[in-house]
Amino acid sequence: MSADTPLMEVQGLVKSYGFRPILRGAALTLHMGECVALRGENGVGKSTLLRILAGLSPADAGSVLWRGRKLEGRDRSVRSQIGYLGHEPALHGTLSLMQHLQFAAQVHGLIEWDDRARGLLRSAGLSAASSRPVREFSRGMQQRGALCRLWLPDPRLLLLDEPSSHLDAKGLSFLDSLLAQRRTADQTLLLVTHRPELAARWADRTLYLRQGMVHQSEAR
Repeated sequence: MSADTPLMEVQGLVKSYGFRPILRGAALTLHMGECVALRGENGVGKSTLLRILAGLSPADAGSVLWRGRKLEGRDRSVRSQIGYLGHEPALHGTLSLMQHLQFAAQVHGLIEWDDRARGLLRSAGLSAASSRPVREFSRGMQQRGALCRLWLPDPRLLLLDEPSSHLDAKGLSFLDSLLAQRRTADQTLLLVTHRPELAARWADRTLYLRQGMVHQSEAR
């Protein structure tokens, strides 16, 4: 593999729901270590695109290449390197946050994970609450907890769908600290956000999804 080979290439993705086309040949390239913001109006398919890249939804046509190799279905060796956070934190209400982190560590085959987990919880301001059932958490606390779980296995590619949602100033500061660490860790990030100031602060470049296609600039 050449050093210039992108981490992920998306080629001609097509996706429809019933007779409603969502993606009409979407294509983009993600290079190692960069942060790309993806913007667009509600309902244009940003979340659908992220779910396809995360392996949670199949495309009707098109392909996804991981380091130059076509990514098929739920290839575990690759999927374990991709972290995804959608609109909902997807935490089980009866489990504690530490139980969620322990499960994530087991799924990813992490052995020495405790110190990293406790460091994330401390940075998120959740150390004291880590043994409580997450159903007792506020929505913002759940979002911070989901970010801890996402970052624990240190994925190569992060797919974030409106990660600042429900975060207060403390939560936004935690997210900023994670994104600052991402740069030094050479992680790649595809970020969906409606907030131009966040895209300007975090992203190396911004792409726009409209009419089912990815564009380099906003619609005129």
